[in-house]
Amino acid sequence: MATTEEVLDKLAASCARLREEGGSRLPSERALAKDCHASRSTVRRALGVLAEQGVVTIKRGRNGGAYLSQPTDAGAAVDEHLFAVWSTGHGKITRSFSKMTGIPQSLSEQGLDVGIRVLSLGLNLPRESVASDLELGEGEPAICLARLRFAGGEPLSLERMYLSLSRFPHLLEEGLRGATSMYVLFQERYGLSVASVEEEIEITTAGLEVAQLLTIREGSPLVKLRRRAFDRDGRLVESSRDLFRGDRTRLTVRTHDPGPHQAASRPDVGIRPWLRDAPPP
Repeated sequence: MATTEEVLDKLAASCARLREEGGSRLPSERALAKDCHASRSTVRRALGVLAEQGVVTIKRGRNGGAYLSQPTDAGAAVDEHLFAVWSTGHGKITRSFSKMTGIPQSLSEQGLDVGIRVLSLGLNLPRESVASDLELGEGEPAICLARLRFAGGEPLSLERMYLSLSRFPHLLEEGLRGATSMYVLFQERYGLSVASVEEEIEITTAGLEVAQLLTIREGSPLVKLRRRAFDRDGRLVESSRDLFRGDRTRLTVRTHDPGPHQAASRPDVGIRPWLRDAPPP
């Protein structure tokens, strides 16, 4: 039987051909499963990834099915999407980095058992790059929130979020009050909406403290995600650093050629973490 990755590649190519031919609707899941030599559940997961990428739209009901998403401008290329796929014993869960949704909220909405442990919440003198992001003066502290994220019962990532004390002056005394999504907390408590996010990926290694928290060996590879979120006025809301376990992560670049009459889309980059008992192929 074909894997999700193999089905995903085949469906992406089929979507490109369908768009070039002027079509809009993909065959049924049953037909796709037969054509791809895969189970319907595998096809459904692959379609879910394409939906997160914005390639297709899944419609329910009598006339439901998978339809090609329409670009906003005729002949425009498909937007670049950064997405993550967590492979667990309960199936694959996708989170699109092109949406204004935090990782815990995105995963829990798709049925994954997600856990968060708050390690600390207090004032901290951040490193120079973070201080520059937050436009802090010399020696000015920032609010630092450190949290450990779990997926499927295992440590997935370590997050350090830095916030301006002048912008969130009561956060330390009020605490999180059980909030798991900081974006929801910003909206409900401060009336502040995150309008755009910039995320950069680097490869690094785990120091002793990080290794112990993520239950890996010191020096193990990590995927470092630097995130900066902005409000609708372009003001910085947060500057964060997420460290994902390298043994659960694979970076994938997928490029779609829409045909001779449309500009080629920019690459899609994926992050694919695995549970320890399900290593990547």
